[in-house]
Amino acid sequence: MIFEEINFPLIGSMAELALITEWIIVLLYFEFAIIFLGRVFKFKNELKSLQERGYVYLYLGFSFMWIFFIIGDHYVISSELRIIYLNCGYISMILGVILFIYTIESYTVLIKRYLFTIIFISDIILFFIIILYDFQYGQVISLTFWPIFIVFFIFYTLELNSIFKSNPILGKFKYRYIQFVVGMTTLISGFFLTTDIILNLFGLISRIVGDFLQIIALFFLYSFFLSTPSFSEYNWQKKVESLFIMHKSGLLIYEKSFIEEKQIPYSSSVSGVMTSLRMMLEQISGEKETSIIEKKGKYIIIQPGDFIYGVIISKEKLNSLQVILSNLIEKIEGIYYNLLQNWEGDLKVFRPIEKIVQDFFL
Repeated sequence: MIFEEINFPLIGSMAELALITEWIIVLLYFEFAIIFLGRVFKFKNELKSLQERGYVYLYLGFSFMWIFFIIGDHYVISSELRIIYLNCGYISMILGVILFIYTIESYTVLIKRYLFTIIFISDIILFFIIILYDFQYGQVISLTFWPIFIVFFIFYTLELNSIFKSNPILGKFKYRYIQFVVGMTTLISGFFLTTDIILNLFGLISRIVGDFLQIIALFFLYSFFLSTPSFSEYNWQKKVESLFIMHKSGLLIYEKSFIEEKQIPYSSSVSGVMTSLRMMLEQISGEKETSIIEKKGKYIIIQPGDFIYGVIISKEKLNSLQVILSNLIEKIEGIYYNLLQNWEGDLKVFRPIEKIVQDFFL
């Protein structure tokens, strides 16, 4: 065990090896971010693209973190300037994680809506307050991020496990869970081996080992993220209560309830619901974008088309429902375009809509 303080910038053959491996880490983070960004564009307007945005933020946050770390540890002579670069790295990491967690929590409630997003925002506010007081404490405060991150991923994987259990076609989750456990354990271990405290105890060899562990972890986590389903593709089904499609004249052309009749006396409430919807549609008449109205603990999502409105009543405000409703209205208007231009009120022609709805919602 070595008990001598490491001087920066790092020099020597081992420092050169560390520099090479760390640039490889940066390139891998960027490459994986680009791969997921490509999936976002490839599956544009599809549910599977929504959660991939979160992975892009996560990988970019860690890649910029390592760029700042490399500059601070290998190229900067001033110790004060090095600490500034390190703090910029920690900020990049935390911002990437915040955006990733916010994306995940937009489609599912792990404990409480946006709980982990709020915790991480509080963490970065605390980080700013402390480094403004004394910027040398940045590395110590950044370590508080990891326990919270681990707790988040525990609940994240538990929720994923419930998706796998409810969807047998997805296969067994335990193999992917092993990928996650190995990846996270290796990533955290590798990161700690690169901290100043460990460097001072064991020397540069610990940093090189930590770098290689992080490279291994990256492949495990990439495989995990790539193979696991998106919350946006599955959780929305439990949140939808009703679907209405209305002509812009105010006539209802299709309705469907996704809840059991014994839960709500649906048939006796339709007239009241429709009256409220007509009033809302009158208020937003002429708008082209999706409107979301919160009413008595429910969310009413209204998607206008050229000839019709789509309306979903749900328990939660989910981005995935907006995507589904927008695609549904586009599909219906594409099929019935000529008919809707000169529609005279015959509702029978819209009976095939049931099959279209099933393709989207069942």
